[in-house]
Amino acid sequence: MRRVLDELRERWRCRRYRLRVRLRVGELTGPGGKLQKAMWMTFFSHHEFATAATPGEGAAGEVVLQREFAG
Repeated sequence: MRRVLDELRERWRCRRYRLRVRLRVGELTGPGGKLQKAMWMTFFSHHEFATAATPGEGAAGEVVLQREFAG
């Protein structure tokens, strides 16, 4: 992930852009699903993604995370 983000930053260094990730957390149920959701949220948080849409704005059972890059 870090390598991909570094490559995008290098290629688009003169542009402003945003990457978005949609996590289908509605499909992650039970204790194992909650653990998976926490792991994905931690992973993307570590790569500086933040919540982009409130639960009502995304599709049902979906969390949208994004990271913005300045040019």
